[in-house]
Amino acid sequence: MGNCFQRLINRAQSNSSNNGVKQLSISEEESSHQDVSPRSLKYSSNHKKIFTVETWAGDGSTDTRDGIRKDCSINWPYEIKFDSSGNGFFTAYGSASVRKITPDGKVTTISDRLTQNGDAFHCVRGLALDKQGNIYIADTGNNAIRKISTKDGFCDTIKTDITLSNPYGITVADDGTIYTSDSYADRIIAISPDGHCEVIAGTTNGYLDGAGKEAKFCLPQGIQLDHEGNLIVADSKNNAIRKIDKQYNVTTVATGFRLPYGVAIDKKGNIFVADYGNSAIKVIDKQGSVKPIAGEDYSNYKGDPKGLNMPTGIDIDTFGNIVICDCYNHVIRKVNCVFVQMADIWPRSHSNLPLPVAKATEEFSCILSKAPPVPIPKELILIMVKNLIEIWPY
Repeated sequence: MGNCFQRLINRAQSNSSNNGVKQLSISEEESSHQDVSPRSLKYSSNHKKIFTVETWAGDGSTDTRDGIRKDCSINWPYEIKFDSSGNGFFTAYGSASVRKITPDGKVTTISDRLTQNGDAFHCVRGLALDKQGNIYIADTGNNAIRKISTKDGFCDTIKTDITLSNPYGITVADDGTIYTSDSYADRIIAISPDGHCEVIAGTTNGYLDGAGKEAKFCLPQGIQLDHEGNLIVADSKNNAIRKIDKQYNVTTVATGFRLPYGVAIDKKGNIFVADYGNSAIKVIDKQGSVKPIAGEDYSNYKGDPKGLNMPTGIDIDTFGNIVICDCYNHVIRKVNCVFVQMADIWPRSHSNLPLPVAKATEEFSCILSKAPPVPIPKELILIMVKNLIEIWPY
């Protein structure tokens, strides 16, 4: 298979030489023993993967200061979600505020402690966006759900017909139904647009799969609707990720975490977890396997701080990056990871590449079986692949 790889390299070099593109070389010794078939290049737990974790915003202090990228301060960022334009909205737990980060890294405060009706935010945690772009906040310390309108910026309280008990996570369906993890009551609640509340799963502390209220949770936190209408819940003190289907049956998706907080779902249905207690980010693939994404042992850190410190919120931005509320480091982090499957390689024009690839540098590498990664110079990121796996190879 070494000759196969060399032919691919030769083809890339041949096609790029006429354009003045820097060539990629590989030693004969390296090319002679590597199995580079498409089969061998698929992910396995034995392959060292290259992830680049960078600080996107925040200077690491506990102040609250607007600015661009590291020229701003974020006090305990907790949850983040992105709109279709690439803007991120996040709760800052320490300053009891809701803030916005644009694609170029500009951070502004859009709502602080005082709402228009005089109520003060207190320990804001979960955040969600509806399809109109309105912002919903789990105002945990006030046992309330708030809504910030995109039309006029008005912040109002969602009326409910039951008393909430420290709601943490929140997500909104297309029909306007709000789902929240009512954490201290160990239950999941659906709130209709008219304010009617229904407990759809859980009523008592414990750990049990089952139908609706028969199921048990222990301090549920992050909650997210998947593409099939199921609810994915970070069952924090049970160290598990749970699923509630449309009939409100509760099952366990995966275990082995340590106080999982935030969850996010990509368009392929992979579940990304902010594994708070392990200071790590992990992914649950469609087969239910749990794999590491970011953490001390399996990622590269660009700049300081060098590691995650109790991440809480997580989402996927419109460019396919994983964005993390690195809570105890007081920063927003971004995981850039691009994988190349060398099944069918040929140069493409730069304009055809997705933004994360177009911006790539030598940090991005081709992951080879039984061998160290071979760096790809940024000029040769012009290489496109038949099946580009946009950000994660699952």
